[in-house]
Amino acid sequence: MKKNPDDLPYSVCGVAWRELQKGERISAEKVEEMYFLLTDKKLITASRDQNRDLSFRSLQVKQWIESNRVEIGKPLVLRQDKGSLVILTEKRWWHDSKNQTSR
Repeated sequence: MKKNPDDLPYSVCGVAWRELQKGERISAEKVEEMYFLLTDKKLITASRDQNRDLSFRSLQVKQWIESNRVEIGKPLVLRQDKGSLVILTEKRWWHDSKNQTSR
């Protein structure tokens, strides 16, 4: 069951996910902290194998932030970068999406 975004914490591990701005970066260490807190609170599903790599944990946090930002009417696009999450600007999103389609 999906939680109402109004019932979710304002920040997770010091990251005010509701107020993230384009161009900001969430460090890999902070993403790691967020993953374990969100799984402890059952806001995302924990992996059966706790030894999953950082990329998997980063993806889980990315999806959680993106889906909840849509729910509060403030959608963002995030990109994984070596465990970190980068909030894309329109220019960066356009550049990244063009590179994806040209491959």
